[in-house]
Amino acid sequence: MTGRGRPKKGEGENSRQKIVDAAVKIISEEGAGAISVRRIIAESGLSTGTFYYFFKDRNDLMMSFVRDPGFDTIVLGAPETDVIGRVCEMYGILIERYMSLGMDFMRQFYTTDNTSLASYMGDGSDYGEDTVMHRCLTELSDARAED
Repeated sequence: MTGRGRPKKGEGENSRQKIVDAAVKIISEEGAGAISVRRIIAESGLSTGTFYYFFKDRNDLMMSFVRDPGFDTIVLGAPETDVIGRVCEMYGILIERYMSLGMDFMRQFYTTDNTSLASYMGDGSDYGEDTVMHRCLTELSDARAED
């Protein structure tokens, strides 16, 4: 949680999920470019303070689809010596998450109008520690260091 803002009284514990669900609906129907804090609030029926309690901004919400679940803490089944298996396992987890959000979401999320994702992907030098990309790079780097 970011802790910025404050939920209104009565906006329960599932408020974060309501925000995510609202974003999924908007992205699925209109594309990632249609996401704004104002649209999320209107769709979810929650307050602005509640949005900012869980997310720093629109970009933080959009990137939650890439970093949730936190790949820095996921326990993998493949042994550490099987780097390819570990990387495949992580991307399998990410794909399962996206599939649970639906094909319409995936089609609309990975587009050029998703400015949050485009700026994040950039040159690949600043992936967040909780993302699949950072974890894969770390796994590959560790394997090279052992050779």
